[in-house]
Amino acid sequence: MNKLKRISTLLILISAVMFITSCKKSILSDMVITDPSIVKVAVKIYQNEKAEKEVAVVLRDGNNHTIDLKNGSVVINGRVAAFQHTKINPTLERGYVLTPFDYEDSFYVLINLNDDDSYSFSVDAQNGFPGFYRDEPLSGSELYYDGNYVNKDFYIYNKYFMKDRVHIVYRILKPKS
Repeated sequence: MNKLKRISTLLILISAVMFITSCKKSILSDMVITDPSIVKVAVKIYQNEKAEKEVAVVLRDGNNHTIDLKNGSVVINGRVAAFQHTKINPTLERGYVLTPFDYEDSFYVLINLNDDDSYSFSVDAQNGFPGFYRDEPLSGSELYYDGNYVNKDFYIYNKYFMKDRVHIVYRILKPKS
């Protein structure tokens, strides 16, 4: 029993250290970035059971620490995204977060690394994001989705960022079959 308690304590400590180090802000946050190849980019799109949606552009360095751009910004569909913790994404990580409008099913992302260097890409049906499933009643209280989710991740290649790719991750409502 005592051995089990020590193992449990050790696992909790390891988990806490991993969580703290993964939330650490990158030293790149304190400088103006001019080279996009030192930045890992992930776009995370989430929808919960209440059909609330969120898009987060997460920038990380080679050590997997989050980057908050100095003299830079992230614009999604023409709106500046705020650097903050995600609300719907279950990991509650930090990134440039935006709540999309109901009709938005594709995302044009513009990453302004600094005042002079900007890089853009789209996340849409052409490159693998199917769009959100609507939580609309079919009749009465019956919902359009079945309570399950579609989870997928993939890469958009030939981009400017680290490893010439952007990682796309989504978890959205699954429609009824």
